[in-house]
Amino acid sequence: MSSIHGIMFNYKVNNKADRSINREWYEKFNFVNDAGHTENGIYALRANLGYNEMTFESLKEFRSIRSPLTGHAEARLNPQGVLMSNGPLGSGLPQAQGLSIADKIIGNDRITFCVISDAGLMEGEAKESLAVIPGLAKKNRLNPFVMVISFNNKKLSGIIDNDAYSIVPTLDSLKTLGWKLLYIEDGHNLQETYLQIEKAVELSKKKGGLLPVAIIAKTIKGYGTKKTAADITGAHAFPLKRGDKNLVEFVEEILVNSGGLSSYPELKKMVEDVLAEGASVVTPPLTTYFTSSFVKLQKGISSAIIKAAEESLPVYSVCADLQNSTGMKEFHQKFPNNFIEVGVAEANMISTAAGLSRSGFIPIVDTFTQFGVSKGKLPIIMSQLSLAPIIAVFSHAGLQDAGDGASHQATTYIAALSGIPNVDLVCCSCVKEVEAFMYQAIKRFALVQQNNKPQNINKDNGKHIDNTNNTVIFFIGREDFPLYHQENVDYVLGYPYEINNLMNTNVNPNNNSKENADLSADLLIVATGPMVGEALCAQKILLSKNIKARLINNPFVNHPNVEIIAKAL
Repeated sequence: MSSIHGIMFNYKVNNKADRSINREWYEKFNFVNDAGHTENGIYALRANLGYNEMTFESLKEFRSIRSPLTGHAEARLNPQGVLMSNGPLGSGLPQAQGLSIADKIIGNDRITFCVISDAGLMEGEAKESLAVIPGLAKKNRLNPFVMVISFNNKKLSGIIDNDAYSIVPTLDSLKTLGWKLLYIEDGHNLQETYLQIEKAVELSKKKGGLLPVAIIAKTIKGYGTKKTAADITGAHAFPLKRGDKNLVEFVEEILVNSGGLSSYPELKKMVEDVLAEGASVVTPPLTTYFTSSFVKLQKGISSAIIKAAEESLPVYSVCADLQNSTGMKEFHQKFPNNFIEVGVAEANMISTAAGLSRSGFIPIVDTFTQFGVSKGKLPIIMSQLSLAPIIAVFSHAGLQDAGDGASHQATTYIAALSGIPNVDLVCCSCVKEVEAFMYQAIKRFALVQQNNKPQNINKDNGKHIDNTNNTVIFFIGREDFPLYHQENVDYVLGYPYEINNLMNTNVNPNNNSKENADLSADLLIVATGPMVGEALCAQKILLSKNIKARLINNPFVNHPNVEIIAKAL
């Protein structure tokens, strides 16, 4: 990034009339970053260059809801500094392709840079561009194009060729596809890197866009400290806890060749402030409304799947790199022969699962909600048309990944999937709930697969979502949730349940008896997912004001059990 910016910000235009003419850098170059996890480094680099009015103080707000500096850059929030938003890996390359085509049509002489990771090249749209860019270049439809690939054989959850498959054949194919290949043996050597990128710019200009150039740069993810470089994931989300004294040692190691923290009073004060802040952690008020401990919903997911596999049900996990974040890693460790990773390729993951489903397996896919919905919607539709349902675990739902920016904020996930026939959406609010519903979904799946016909396995003769082998998609959060909201709940897939800890009633929404109804309540709250915790807070506040509110937890957002909710109302 330093080399590219050095070239872009200092490039002299070869103008015959006046060789001293130097236009703004963005009039000479398009810069598209597909390697979204490097965005914090780019912000820092540009602040050092005095660009986009960024200061040390504004950098400190990185990933804050108050800041335009999101984890993955956004043009809408930061139009002065970001040309094209990034986030979903693989999208930046075809975006850069479009910019280059546009410049050719308009007659601009801009050169397009696109930086992408080797894992990003696993995405389908990126692979398409690997063929389209040189294909159109041969037809003189593109301007000069330079792609820089960071090749470190790492992805978020680990080593690419260990977990998924080797990316090397894809890189080897670039020459056959029509790219001019250059190599950087040490992507951390500034001189070597600068000279190769400079050479790539001159080659692409000389050919006038007819020959796109790809640079394969060998890098080490986490380069900078021994601990991060040695980490199997390249230290994605480096494991320093709040208030961890190792923060000082960590920063000192990075600055070892430039005087250490004492040479940077701003950084020294920042580290001191972070440590002081971490020492005074306030317990969130929400925890005072629950008696159960807080853990991740992912624990319930893995427990249910492991239980089903131990009963010899044909459960098979198909994942796309994020198993550490979705709760599937524990299942993989216990049943290493019952999973396959397709790499960073969400659409491919879901379609692969459909094939397994049609063959009699119970496939479970997992990824972040935003990617599962945005990249997986068409494959989910096709799986239904193929009579090949799946089970999905989509984590980081809603705004729970807010710091990474809008590309990671799954705000339309329910609306996007609710209308697909034979798809049940389940928003879970506690660990016991998601564990029970996941296990029941697997058991229902197994019964239908076994008998090759719908089965009514619950108690209402199939009025609700338990009478057919629908696709079931679980939406879960990334933070800790209660183990349960209420003890001794009879969790049944398709049935909402009442939480009556505060009401001191024995109301059971599954009971048809009028005598069982609490006629003294003032209002009814129906909540789902993480909003159940908020509703419990509201219920307690209302009770302190002598307002009695009943609370029903309805996890089944696109197939609500109207009969039960209406009866309670």
